[in-house]
Amino acid sequence: TISCHDRKVTMSVEIGRTDQKTSAQMKLPKKIGASQLLLVGGLPQSPVKVSSDLYVRLEPFKGCLRRVSINNNTQDLARPGKHSNVGQCFPTVERGSYFPGDAYAIYKKNFNVGKYLDLETEFRTSELSGILLSVSDPNGFPALSLELHNGNIIFSCDPGNGAPMRVESSLPTKYALCDTNGIYFSSLRWRTDCPAHRSIASRDQCG
Repeated sequence: TISCHDRKVTMSVEIGRTDQKTSAQMKLPKKIGASQLLLVGGLPQSPVKVSSDLYVRLEPFKGCLRRVSINNNTQDLARPGKHSNVGQCFPTVERGSYFPGDAYAIYKKNFNVGKYLDLETEFRTSELSGILLSVSDPNGFPALSLELHNGNIIFSCDPGNGAPMRVESSLPTKYALCDTNGIYFSSLRWRTDCPAHRSIASRDQCG
């Protein structure tokens, strides 16, 4: 969970059905209004303009994403004309969008972060790093990103003032959210209901 009090953001991640928790804090600016392509799973070969400091490592997501819902609106990531190299995750077993490591999907072309954002998705991966979501203004600022890096969840914000911010979940092991056998789905929730309020939660589910 990420909670906000006086623009101080605290991110807390709970691992599966255990009592293990970790937390981190950062302070956000008064206003964030990124408005541009909302990308899921990676970036185009000629990426949208974005600060090089925003991402820890520009590495596409490799694995399955399903039930991607933003503000209670669920989109098919593999719909025609809205993706590159996105496939289907074992359609006879489960529905989901497969990202082979060189793919990305456009959730919405003119997306405005605005005052309220509620994102939910489930992902399964055997990798430790990958971009889950990114959005930025046409000139590159402001920008937000959500990614996996070395097994941790990282939320980054670049308001364009030359001081990008980052909050990272410090999990007990780098494999806490990674299933090397590709069996488990992790669910992720990211909610904002004020310009500086973010909410993330993750748990493991058997897929």
